[in-house]
Amino acid sequence: TRVQQILLNLLKNAVKFTSKGYIRCRLSLAEPENPVESEKKLYFEVIDTGIGISEENEKKVFNSFYQGDASISRKYGGTGLGLVISKSLVELMGGELQVESEYGKGSRFYFTLTLPVAAQSAVPKWKSVSTFRNKNVLLVDDCGKLRDVLRHYLTKLRCVVEEAGSVDEALDLIQAHDEAHETPYDLFVVDYQMPILNGFDFVQGLPSKMKKIPKILMHPIHFDERNYHLAEEIGYNSCVAKPLQISSLLSAMQEAVGETLTYQKAVKTEKNKVFFKEAKILLVEDNEMNQELAVSLLNSVGLTTMVANNGKIALDLLKKNAFDLVLMDIQMPVMNGLDATVEIRRRPDVYFKKVPIIAMSARAFQKDKEDCLNVGMNSYIAKPIDPKLLFSELAKYLPIAEDTAIVKTSNEPETETARSDDDTVSLFQKVRHFDAAAGLYHANDNNMPIRGLTISYPYTVDFESNNLENN
Repeated sequence: TRVQQILLNLLKNAVKFTSKGYIRCRLSLAEPENPVESEKKLYFEVIDTGIGISEENEKKVFNSFYQGDASISRKYGGTGLGLVISKSLVELMGGELQVESEYGKGSRFYFTLTLPVAAQSAVPKWKSVSTFRNKNVLLVDDCGKLRDVLRHYLTKLRCVVEEAGSVDEALDLIQAHDEAHETPYDLFVVDYQMPILNGFDFVQGLPSKMKKIPKILMHPIHFDERNYHLAEEIGYNSCVAKPLQISSLLSAMQEAVGETLTYQKAVKTEKNKVFFKEAKILLVEDNEMNQELAVSLLNSVGLTTMVANNGKIALDLLKKNAFDLVLMDIQMPVMNGLDATVEIRRRPDVYFKKVPIIAMSARAFQKDKEDCLNVGMNSYIAKPIDPKLLFSELAKYLPIAEDTAIVKTSNEPETETARSDDDTVSLFQKVRHFDAAAGLYHANDNNMPIRGLTISYPYTVDFESNNLENN
């Protein structure tokens, strides 16, 4: 939809220019008392704590190809068309896209639209759940904005919520709670990624008599397989990926206390995929879509990934013994993969002579392969990446874990994920020149990147996908 395209552009723009703090998308009724029942005036906001815009440049930000200044263009990339497209779409729908910003502190993009009211939908399933009525929940997360959202969800589920902004604050609350002989907590909902002490440290600091209280770990969408196992080993009863919806939070809570799930999880059965022992990969790739797909593939087999947008950044990141393998794109701005490899191999320490470097390129002629090998690369993978070939190539240089995924047999029942894959193919079957089945294969049957990337593709803005700290 147009609204989805507008918000996606604004959010991507916010992510691109926000290295720490938060990004918030907010929707409210602009005229709550509007007597017209067939339509509502809605107020949309996208707020960030990024680099902001100077007062002078606020007037130019909706101009085609505007990029702030040359240094911003070089650092952040992009075409400058995202905001222009968003403004045009808002105007087509009868609204006006506006901006308020303070340089160095952040920006707020906002608009209002009058939209028809949809037909009444079914009552949400979570409303019938009474399991958590009056249950005491301790919510631990360093991001205040996210705590606001999660407290709202937990309150809807009729929980009694207390909050802590850090592990130390949470442990102090627990101690005070215990010393006052107050009703004990029934559930802990804890973020994994917090400054100083993380979600694993929280469990280590719990008094022994409280270690049996059900615990939920909230984690980033890209979470190493070994961290899932570690979370289970130290006592977490459920893990759930951010960003959360009330349905995913409820499912995690029910799983933690051993209740039947209201929303059934889609269980993904891996097919012929190996898992690797702990290893760090440096992915050198400038294209956002390729970054997202590659990181998804690598994380799915237990590998930790760091992204560099070009060869120059890769040289800065590649310190002695920092990475076990480098996946290097060939064609990139600033410094290409061939030049970067030459510089790596020139470094005096033996590590830089031996670290495996695998080339990735859409150019698959024999001469291209020879060029890669001649500058010191170890092997070559053609784009689009074939997951089986990638994993096979990685296995030549990285140790494989003892346990591998079980192959799905023909007499097993179809899973929700299998049906979801079919839905993805059906969704795009009328789109010319787009092969969703092939896309699913190259994403290792993970339909989420395919759906997300294809929705954003017509108006995509390049940004560093891994640069948002904390949340």
